[in-house]
Amino acid sequence: MQYRPEIDGLRAVAVLPVILFHAGFEWFSGGFVGVDVFFVISGYLITTIIINEMGDSKFSILKFYERRARRILPALFFLMMLSTPLAIYSLTPYSLKEFGQSLLSTSTFSSNILFFLKSGYFETASEFKPLIHTWSLAVEEQFYILFPIFLMLTASWKRQFMFYTLIFLFLSSLALAHWGTAYSRSESFISASFFLLPMRGWELLLGVAAAFYLQNPKKNHTYIFNQLLSGLGFALITISIFKYDEQTPFPSIYTLAPTLGTLLIILTATKDTLIYKILSNKTIVFLGLISYSTYLWHQPIFVFSRQLILGEISQNFYLFLSLISILMGYLSWRWIEKPFRDRQRFSQETIFSLSVLFIMLFSLIGFSIHKTDGLKNQLEEFYINKGVPLLVNVPEERQLIQAFQKEETLLPPGRVFTCEKNCRKLLVLGDSFGEDAYRSLVTTSSSHNEVRYVNIDDQCLFKIKTLDHLTDSTICHSNEVLESLLMNADTIVLSSNWESSSLESVYEFINLLKNSFNHKIFIVGSIVFAPLSSISIKLVRNGYEKKDLPKVLYSTQRWDLLEVNRKLKGFSQLQEGVTWIDKSSFFCNHSLLECYLFNKEGMPRIWDHGHLTSREYPPFGRYLFNQIVIE
Repeated sequence: MQYRPEIDGLRAVAVLPVILFHAGFEWFSGGFVGVDVFFVISGYLITTIIINEMGDSKFSILKFYERRARRILPALFFLMMLSTPLAIYSLTPYSLKEFGQSLLSTSTFSSNILFFLKSGYFETASEFKPLIHTWSLAVEEQFYILFPIFLMLTASWKRQFMFYTLIFLFLSSLALAHWGTAYSRSESFISASFFLLPMRGWELLLGVAAAFYLQNPKKNHTYIFNQLLSGLGFALITISIFKYDEQTPFPSIYTLAPTLGTLLIILTATKDTLIYKILSNKTIVFLGLISYSTYLWHQPIFVFSRQLILGEISQNFYLFLSLISILMGYLSWRWIEKPFRDRQRFSQETIFSLSVLFIMLFSLIGFSIHKTDGLKNQLEEFYINKGVPLLVNVPEERQLIQAFQKEETLLPPGRVFTCEKNCRKLLVLGDSFGEDAYRSLVTTSSSHNEVRYVNIDDQCLFKIKTLDHLTDSTICHSNEVLESLLMNADTIVLSSNWESSSLESVYEFINLLKNSFNHKIFIVGSIVFAPLSSISIKLVRNGYEKKDLPKVLYSTQRWDLLEVNRKLKGFSQLQEGVTWIDKSSFFCNHSLLECYLFNKEGMPRIWDHGHLTSREYPPFGRYLFNQIVIE
């Protein structure tokens, strides 16, 4: 296969936005599309290699898997080898158990399946999973296993019949992905659409189509045609990177922009085009050459930095970590990737033997970490010897949440306000942070207040544009009492994880409430920390004892979250009848950048990354009522 430097340049265009997106740079809000660009490139390269060798009667599936093993496994195993001791040192038992599971699944090319099964709101946030990015490698590895077999089995088919088969697979995969992310209400199916090969396969098949198309030497296009289409392809990728965000349904038909853009570049970026000259620049090509190892390293570097540094990381430091990722990518490429591709140094037998050995080794280590609940007994002994026991038991906290949800205080179907005229009727709307606000208000409510709550995920709630949509099951999960509650309430409390919301939709929903009802509306701001258990570990390792914890100030310089709160506060100040409640004032000092996460007894005020422990419901409820009464 003839080397195409612009393809390596395209890899650089893919990997850098992914890194900057994970670093939290707002300009790269759609940087995640870099993974989709990689999928198309992989489909093209692998198919080109296979059909060229099949055409020369030289294809060997054993040699194919050998090449894949040389390309992927050494750098991956090196990363896992260095990440394991860092994970044992820095992660809590619960997070370490999850790391052990990911170690096992990554070794067996199934991490995408693990993360699909483990997905959910209260699972450990992805920014604290060192190996979560290996889901994309698992998708590609599964494709590498299945697709050569498919081509071998269909080699005798007529070209037209194979074409229709691939078109059918492409359309079926795309339809499943789009339906799963844009229309499905099943969390499992939404997660499957993101992580699993059947819903991601169409992206790889675009690369397959490019490979088959370019096999025909008669496909010669004009200079203008190639300039225009390669430029259009580059524009589609660029627009996706800067315009898409986490609210964009993905993967879906929206994913066609970066993937078709990649396809156009592969097909039309000939040597006389501007895009070819840009992508074949030596610096860009070099970044593309080390893109695989760079991609491998950026997530663990970000995760372990978050784990080892008390407080949030500034964007300047994230930029520094991004450069470190590129440096580690170079070192891994130079000293791990390149040597193992040398058949003179490592024979096929050696490659396969080492691969099996390390797969077994990491599978055993991962299974052992999982079975010991993340080395819980050993780590607990370490904490106890330091005078600070484990402060947060996530499974127990989840059980408390589930038990609370079963209590009579939660809104049963059909229950509306029942209090008399001289009673304030508060309706809380929101996600799990809304549940926190509701429980806090309930614990401190008096006969002069009656509190009701409807949990509607913010992504659903703020799709409501008219009163007719309130109970429209195609817009939201149907709730038959929502309209009645809105009609009878006099006070609305909106509480959500605003950083994941589309603020324009929030504004529209609030205006709908204002125009349709005579409510007093309160917006409770967001505040999100690193997982409390991770903070506790850092404190213990830095010599803090339990008696010191009430004095500990935790830095919360989450500039993106501060910006979201600033916008919501500004909006509320311009709206009559809308009041902003600053949640950070409940936790933090006057600068709102340093917060107290432990009470006077040294016990945690949150149990994960921002949800209140039950002991904090009464004080937070009093704080909210004070704000409402003052208004």
